Amino acid sequence: MHSVSQSEIYRYQNPNIRRMGYLVWFVFGVISIIFFKERVAFMDGAFQLFNLINTEEFSIHHYRLTNPLTQIFAWLGVKFGLPLKYVMIGYSFNFIIFHAFIFHLIVKWCKNDFLGLVQVGFFTLFVTQSFYFLPPEYYQGMSILLLWTAILLQPSFHNSWWRLPLLSTLLILIIFDHALLSIFFLFIWTFLWLHEKQLRNPQFYILLGFMILVYILHDIYFTSWYDEARKGHFWRHWNQYYPHFENIPGHKVFLRRCLDTYYLFPILLLTTVISYIRAYLIKHKKVKSPILKLILVLGFCFFYLLINHINDPKTQHLFYMQVNYIGLTIPLLIPLCFDFLPQMDSKKYIIYVIGIIILIRVITIIQTSDVLKERHKWMLSAIEDSGSKKAYVTGNDTPKDLLIQTWSVPEETLLLTSINGAENSSSLLIKLSNYKYNLSLDSTHVFLRSHSAQPIEELNAGYFNLGDSIYYKSEK
Repeated sequence: MHSVSQSEIYRYQNPNIRRMGYLVWFVFGVISIIFFKERVAFMDGAFQLFNLINTEEFSIHHYRLTNPLTQIFAWLGVKFGLPLKYVMIGYSFNFIIFHAFIFHLIVKWCKNDFLGLVQVGFFTLFVTQSFYFLPPEYYQGMSILLLWTAILLQPSFHNSWWRLPLLSTLLILIIFDHALLSIFFLFIWTFLWLHEKQLRNPQFYILLGFMILVYILHDIYFTSWYDEARKGHFWRHWNQYYPHFENIPGHKVFLRRCLDTYYLFPILLLTTVISYIRAYLIKHKKVKSPILKLILVLGFCFFYLLINHINDPKTQHLFYMQVNYIGLTIPLLIPLCFDFLPQMDSKKYIIYVIGIIILIRVITIIQTSDVLKERHKWMLSAIEDSGSKKAYVTGNDTPKDLLIQTWSVPEETLLLTSINGAENSSSLLIKLSNYKYNLSLDSTHVFLRSHSAQPIEELNAGYFNLGDSIYYKSEK
């Protein structure tokens, strides 16, 4: 039986670091309620919630198995007939509860403050617009991967019969949430192989093999049209830039954003490099394999940025690329939280340094809400200018920088206008030059979306009532 001291080897001496994590999730919970419209009426979040309300079933897409876990509150709200406002608040808040619960499991059940801090950093350090971009299952998968790691490391679980089946099951959820998480698994697995010799047992290697097997099966049998399209984009851009990947414009865009949006990336990277070099020079006994870990960190960051910039060479949309960029916190925070912070956490100033950094990031996230508010304001004014419950604007007449992307505007505006009752329902369509359903603009019984002309009868009448008007052009 392992002693208490063994089971708490991943605890920081200063419990305030752990308490601060709970505080961050509490604050995020409050923010998620205050800015529920900015979070829910935005892109995929609006699309998925609209589908959930109309079908009264969980909205699951592209084999993302954890989708229902972030839709429970909204689903219950619809089942009990709660007003749309509370359904939307529940949907926004549900995502925070999901990650906060995993944080609790990591630090309380697994007694791992190190990974708890990594999770908090993942959702704060590089985040601005992505806080309002709810559905990427990449978020859920990353939290589950950190929980997976905490279970793997907890000494008191080592001889438990359920450990290997649970870790294997979680790997399925992780890979199905986002195949890109496989490379983070490989980073963490390699780091732990260097860091903890006692982990080098048959189970450790079985889990590596099982992850590879799940990845292959997912790639062969469970790849949706969306994932296939993304792979097509990647290889098209690969052929375009190969072998001169240095010419990808995304590299320069990212470097410029390191001066304002991602300023913590060069700071944390430099801190990690200096710390490992120093540990090597002074032959620090508690830091194992410092040079190999340094090579791992630098190699991963370079490789990860390269594949992301090949996938999206122009990095056009901040909210979209940021979902991927926040993954860079993992190769930087895991070394700092495992190798260096434990040697310093007893110093009083450390909690203040961490607290100030997170406070700055939370304030930045709150300020970013103004971008979404302006976006909503323009869309609603365009509907008002049309004098109709159903309006459209041609793509050339829209402020593209403000709207960011336009495909989900019909669902977003329907949700925003229906908050105060179905009788107020309205919708705005951004009609692009290649729109397939132009003939339906004069129809009185359709709800036009970017990808479909949906009969009005299919809308959940308890929440949406668009009436029987045709689509009028807004002069906005």
